[in-house]
Amino acid sequence: IFTLKSPATKRASSSDSGKENLGEAAGDGKDQEVTSVFSGHVEKWDNEADKLRSILSESGEDTNNAVPDLKSAVQQAVQQALAEAEERMEDERRAYRQHLDNVREELQESEKFRNLLMRQSELLKEQLRESKLAIERSKQSHHVEYLKNITVKYLESNDPTLLRALGSALSISPEEMNRIEKGQAKGLMSWFS
Repeated sequence: IFTLKSPATKRASSSDSGKENLGEAAGDGKDQEVTSVFSGHVEKWDNEADKLRSILSESGEDTNNAVPDLKSAVQQAVQQALAEAEERMEDERRAYRQHLDNVREELQESEKFRNLLMRQSELLKEQLRESKLAIERSKQSHHVEYLKNITVKYLESNDPTLLRALGSALSISPEEMNRIEKGQAKGLMSWFS
């Protein structure tokens, strides 16, 4: 019967010669990997060994002489299985490394695209600010144009209703408007004196 043993169990059962320790074949540091990979195979090999023993006992041959050959055959099979498992693991590692490289490339490309989008966003924000400023300037220019027209008409005609329109456009308070009207009245009196 062949079983997998940990290094601690290996020391405890070193006197057990009927069992083969597959952990030794795996090498230090790989016991857990070997255990997981070969756990199903060990049972299969034990069954095969039992079958071979029963065949040898039925044929009348001495099973004690055949056991060393069986052990070496099992050891060779284990070594071959280990080599195949290591090759498969190395293939998987290569595939994972390739996948990781592909993911890194995709990440770099997405970072470049994100940076491009951020730059475009900044440009669009700047254009939006400039558009808002242009609209404000346009509104102010209309307002300035209106004030200019009222002022010119008032100065041409000295019409008090235009003075009220000018005060409204400039947001002049009623108190300030009264002061302006009093100042205007004094100015007109000085013309007549």
